[in-house]
Amino acid sequence: MSHDPPVKIHRSESACAACAIPGHDPSLDHSALDEDQREAVLAPLHRPLMVTAVAGSGKTTVLVERTKRILLSPGVIPHQVHLSTYSRSAANLLRMRIRTGLPTHVQHLAGSIKIKTTHSLCLAWLRQHWRAAGLSHKNFLVLDEHERSKIIRSVVQRSAIDRTSDAVARLSRYITQRKSKIVAPCATPGHEQEMHAHFLAYEKHLAEVNALDFDDLILRVLALFQTCPDDSETQQLRNAAVSHLRASVSHMLVDEFQDYSEVQFQLLAALMLPHGSVTVVGDPNQCIYGFRGALPRVFDQFSSKFKYRLLPSEPGGPGSASTVATNLVSCCLRRNYRSSQPIVDFAAAVSNREHLAARHAAAHHPSVSVCGFSTEAEEIEHVITAIRAAVACGRQLGDIAVLVRFNQERVRVAQTLLHAGILCRTRNEDAHDLPHMRRLLSLLRLALWNVEGSAAAAVVEEDTVADVVKFRRGVGPKTLQSLSSAANMRGTSLLRYLIDLNRSAFSRAMMPPNTRLTSEGEAALRWLAVVVVELSASLMTDSPTERLLCLAFELTGMSANTDTLLSGSADEVDECGAGDLAEGSPSQLVRASLQLFAANTELESQLDGGEVQRGSPGLRRLLDYVQRSAEEEVADKSSPSHLTVRTVHGAKGMEWPVVFVLNCVEGSFPAAQTSAALLRGERDIFYVAITRAMDSLVITFPRTRLDHNSCKVVTCTPSPFIPLSHEVA
Repeated sequence: MSHDPPVKIHRSESACAACAIPGHDPSLDHSALDEDQREAVLAPLHRPLMVTAVAGSGKTTVLVERTKRILLSPGVIPHQVHLSTYSRSAANLLRMRIRTGLPTHVQHLAGSIKIKTTHSLCLAWLRQHWRAAGLSHKNFLVLDEHERSKIIRSVVQRSAIDRTSDAVARLSRYITQRKSKIVAPCATPGHEQEMHAHFLAYEKHLAEVNALDFDDLILRVLALFQTCPDDSETQQLRNAAVSHLRASVSHMLVDEFQDYSEVQFQLLAALMLPHGSVTVVGDPNQCIYGFRGALPRVFDQFSSKFKYRLLPSEPGGPGSASTVATNLVSCCLRRNYRSSQPIVDFAAAVSNREHLAARHAAAHHPSVSVCGFSTEAEEIEHVITAIRAAVACGRQLGDIAVLVRFNQERVRVAQTLLHAGILCRTRNEDAHDLPHMRRLLSLLRLALWNVEGSAAAAVVEEDTVADVVKFRRGVGPKTLQSLSSAANMRGTSLLRYLIDLNRSAFSRAMMPPNTRLTSEGEAALRWLAVVVVELSASLMTDSPTERLLCLAFELTGMSANTDTLLSGSADEVDECGAGDLAEGSPSQLVRASLQLFAANTELESQLDGGEVQRGSPGLRRLLDYVQRSAEEEVADKSSPSHLTVRTVHGAKGMEWPVVFVLNCVEGSFPAAQTSAALLRGERDIFYVAITRAMDSLVITFPRTRLDHNSCKVVTCTPSPFIPLSHEVA
């Protein structure tokens, strides 16, 4: 077996006439691409392609142009083209750019491409192949983070000596690490055994109620590709599922590949290695999700794994499987189109990697400054003064971002800026963010469970019911716990018990002993039972999902929002208060409502023929879609009148003309107690922070600060990631 290096396309070859490229459509114009981008876009479509890129170098452009080229190639079926992205907003952006970039007569093809996160793709596949995945029903429950935490807490409280919140957090991390295959050894063998026992108890709990958590989605699909020699029936189901999956994906393109975990990479290899038509794009210096299992050297693994392809022997023929070279193509995007020259130079010094500036001079004077201050108070006061000066020079607040490392810092900084009279936005405003919308989604989930008979975990169902009854008053957690115990004694679910209780007019014979309901509490539970039954009836008549949403709004008393929703536009909603920070304000609810209906419309456009979503399948798709978006990092549209305050992880994929990075000291960059093995990932986090800036970058740090755990003033050391060559003001 030879070990040839990855193939490089010569410059003269990549710049040749478009008509000379096999599979190239002459209607596509790549003249606006630079040499590096053109090399990647025009690489042979049948070969594995690995594109490494610096920040701001046009990774999305390359993905869009290569996808367009794939779509217009002979024999390609659009719905067999898959793009794996890191968020729903990234998927929407890619689809829009692909559609608008195609010739008018073929723009409809963009609607057929599967553009989703890896977890969303796996969820859709598991809904199809649930038997092969070992699930007891296709309507399995997918836990959100809150539901997962409740089950972990119940496991710890039942079997652990240490029942504190720290113990719950440790078990949560252990489960994530186990499922990402990055398990660190515990302090003692006994501790390892205890954590493993808790892990098994957690998994048993999920299996009993036919539930999966976020990490299970990929693991269950990966398991389909593994052999099961002791169960021939299961193996047959797995073989059929694998054949279907491989046949359904002709081309796979992966965005932000540096964030792939070991499990995600194994799935990509198992799915795509047999035919090798795969493109991965990312920046090795932006691997910031190590705590989730992201592989620091995933590009090296891709280069090694996809260099050769296993060819099975002919059926009935002699010999075993053989390997052939795939002629892997490797490209590098080195020109930064986002940032000004000083920022590009600073980023190159931080990453120890070549960057080429490609921008013209900024409209405002480009600069990078590193400023040290005696205290945190002086640091934030300087930032406030600098923000006001930028606005006085013509900047809008929407041009400016303040980035910090940790969420607690984000909250403190936002409060300080608001007190100083600077309007700021601190988080996304998706439908799942607002209390009323969470309750509405919980109500829809209860109706779906009622129709499908899903066996939700008792702790999850109780929590969901508790969320919904907050639409009314009079039912506390102790009452719900008592009712849940009574339902369990009767061998039924809490929801079914409440419906039966309402039909019996809340007879004392059915009520648990020593449980007294106020008239207000009884009215709340009657309302819940009636509303769930009415929504369930609508589901069983196969009503369109949009009509079901309207009905849910009316039944919950939120119909005033649906009036605006059905008669107004998103732009009109934004005009009536896009920056409101108060949860539950009318403008927020209307905006969230629009997002929910827009999500349903988008799902309909992705179905074959744009069919209308209906009944239980349509509602299940919508709830899965919204739930997955709640788990993902979703970029938010900036408002011109509001400054943005975010953590570095929350700023991924975004950019602003002016960026302040605060508290750049050891303990933040890098985080405290960072091992040598994780130091590279910490440097990547700092690199992501500084490369969000387009024109002006301000790095600040205090020389002393208050430790909020010990309430003592401690001395700070500037971050070692700040280049020594850069002068500190």
